[in-house]
Amino acid sequence: MPPRRPLDLMQLALGELDRRDRTKEQLRQLLLRKSSASKGAEADAGAESPDPAPIDAVLDRLEASGVIDDRRFAEHFVRGARNRGASAAKVQQKLSRRGIQREGIEDALKAVAAEGGDDLAAAQSYAKKRRLAERYDLSDPGQRQKAMASLARQGFSAEVARSALGRTSQGDPDDDG
Repeated sequence: MPPRRPLDLMQLALGELDRRDRTKEQLRQLLLRKSSASKGAEADAGAESPDPAPIDAVLDRLEASGVIDDRRFAEHFVRGARNRGASAAKVQQKLSRRGIQREGIEDALKAVAAEGGDDLAAAQSYAKKRRLAERYDLSDPGQRQKAMASLARQGFSAEVARSALGRTSQGDPDDDG
């Protein structure tokens, strides 16, 4: 089977984007995989990977037309993740795996934080979703520590966790972090 033509690649890319939004890097990896899979019958173990030039041309065209936009993807992802209670650290990790550069992640986090989607709001959302106040007696230091540990595992700082759970008294000695 001959290598995929740019038109075939474009149709494949648009079909994938119809299913769900993707980053440029995610789409690149998908097209590379599908291109090498199309050669599967004639490819042997020592076969080289497909030529990325036509794939890059298709991706550049999609990016120039605004069909794929990593910034828009990152902001949308951050907004949804923060609403579901994800910490900034977790969001950075997930976006990084999707091929978004560090600057793009930071810009998206700042843009969403300006809308009220900061770590405290996300921690409160997570605590509400997981019903931490109902599951744990927050006036008991041991139980409160378990609730804080739940937030810490999600990547929230001790200060943010304390604020999200609210203080039971002004100077909790057991809430060192």
